[in-house]
Amino acid sequence: MKTVTSVTVCVKNKSRSNIYLDGEFFCSLDNLIVLKYGLKQDMQISTERLTEIQEENEFSTAFDIALNYVARYKKTKKQIIDYLMKKGYLYPVAFKVVQKLEGYGFADDKDFASSYAKQSQKNKGKMLIKLQLRAKGIDKATAENAVEEIDEKPASIELAKKYMRSKEVTKENLAKCYRYLLSKGFSYESAQNAIKSIKDVDDDY
Repeated sequence: MKTVTSVTVCVKNKSRSNIYLDGEFFCSLDNLIVLKYGLKQDMQISTERLTEIQEENEFSTAFDIALNYVARYKKTKKQIIDYLMKKGYLYPVAFKVVQKLEGYGFADDKDFASSYAKQSQKNKGKMLIKLQLRAKGIDKATAENAVEEIDEKPASIELAKKYMRSKEVTKENLAKCYRYLLSKGFSYESAQNAIKSIKDVDDDY
């Protein structure tokens, strides 16, 4: 058990109080929560219990912040958790917020992955889209399913034509275009077909 050594009103926010355990700052809580649980000097309390109280206190505001965060654009569950933790919320709070958002349909990784893949297929290949989805917290299976039906051919050809639009059709420029397509996540086959659509060449790139 720990001892509450001080409960002081925050200087910048009078509606909250700083809680100190054994002389060290532990957390800041809304005054209503402080009153609800009767937190006061010399009170005995475990760090686990105070953490539970802190999580209850932070959940409501964290949920409102997360709701605003996903209101305009879809986000992955990982993005929401990372965003809340950067705002200073504890992981358990962020996780519970995501669970609630998921229940309301505001945090759906499968839906996010599908939408992202459809939007990205105009200028990116499957490999890059999958890598970017994974970086956003989408699991491997969901990322692979999201790109499964994508036909890379139209986009690879269009990007190749744009890349070569103001360039002379030489082997050197075609090789650069080929590498450019690979950097955009297109498969070797898609990149080769795109190059051949510009000029029929026998060389491998």
